[in-house]
Amino acid sequence: GPGLGLVVQGGTPSGIGGVDFGGFQPVLFSDNDLITAKTFLAGATVNTTNDEAIITQPTVGSPIIVAREGSQAAGTSSGVVYGAVEANSVNDSGLIALNGFVTGPGVDPTNNRGVWLSQQGGTTTLIARSGNAAPGAGGALYNSVGSPSLNFNGDLIFSGSLIGTGVNFTNGFGVWKQPAGGMPQLFVRADTQSPGAPAGENYGVFFEPLINAGGSAAFGGELIGATVQPIEKRAVWTENLPSPIDLRLRGGDTSPDVPVDVKFSTINSPAFNSSGTFVVPALLTGPGINFNNRDVLVGKTIDGDARILARTGVMFDVDDDPNVTDMRLVLNPIQFIELSGGEDGRPTGLSENGQAAFTLNFQQTFSGVFVATFADSDCVADVNGDGMLTPTDFTAWINAFNNNLPECDQNGDGACTPTDFTAWIANFNAGC
Repeated sequence: GPGLGLVVQGGTPSGIGGVDFGGFQPVLFSDNDLITAKTFLAGATVNTTNDEAIITQPTVGSPIIVAREGSQAAGTSSGVVYGAVEANSVNDSGLIALNGFVTGPGVDPTNNRGVWLSQQGGTTTLIARSGNAAPGAGGALYNSVGSPSLNFNGDLIFSGSLIGTGVNFTNGFGVWKQPAGGMPQLFVRADTQSPGAPAGENYGVFFEPLINAGGSAAFGGELIGATVQPIEKRAVWTENLPSPIDLRLRGGDTSPDVPVDVKFSTINSPAFNSSGTFVVPALLTGPGINFNNRDVLVGKTIDGDARILARTGVMFDVDDDPNVTDMRLVLNPIQFIELSGGEDGRPTGLSENGQAAFTLNFQQTFSGVFVATFADSDCVADVNGDGMLTPTDFTAWINAFNNNLPECDQNGDGACTPTDFTAWIANFNAGC
């Protein structure tokens, strides 16, 4: 049966003489059970310049220190050492993507940030460093580099800012992709035309980018341009290789789940999966929208509408009994874990089969964890036809049963009977 296993414990030897593991930060956990985390070290030789480390736990053997504060930083000149470093991604093959600072001779604020890729038990390679030339940027240098995201194949993506001749606030941001075994390549740059937007509406700043199992990218960000209205700035772009990147959702767009004059305004960073589906927290604006009912969780398949999975300020039936209705008022916040591409070892609220998990809080001192499933057009469990499998389909099935509607028939026997409720549960659990 299932059991609990100790991976690594504070107070145990680190493999460095006289140095023990101390506390640990939350872990990254790959699909292949590889664990990576930051630890804080303890011992007679440990001080504030060398007390942090990134460790990885292979499926067999003892934890391995990948990078330690105060130790030589990979890809830099002698004496340049890691400062504070974070593990951002780990994949099933044991690749670990790191981001952080360096310090030492010749290091100053213009060149003290880096992105590294480390093979578990092997070598660590410097991918990008502030102060170095940024590929595809016309001689400009990296000014800063952000948190990288990995997939199983080892494809890598990260954002950064630029400095140099011709660089200004409007064009000084970019996203770089690195194919497995290759070198970073400029993917998109600020102040260039955004696909899917009117001419002259360009990329602005970029939020943290993601990469999915197929090597397709997704990222949130902002649009700039003379015709961009304030509510239209925020957006989400994704690829669906081999198709090029596209603007998938932006402020000013609407959803079939709200009146046409209610629009999305603030849009945050998404969670992304291999089918191109993304889920993202957002805000609404328009008639009747206020602080209490503006927060939404939005999901979108590769060719579907933007659907609202959950919203504050509305009544929600939390009881799955077809004979009982228990309506609760949804309050802030809707809790959802974004910023994962699905193969980076990060926690995520979006599964590979298109289920979104989130927590809702209710006025009646009650909260719950719910799952919404994106449904195919011929999905019989999607009784209300909104393209998702959610608890609201319970209510819709009750209505269909009470009124002998076609959607009641879940077992395909041509009749509407209580056995269709059992069939509906099975259809719902099977997903679409």
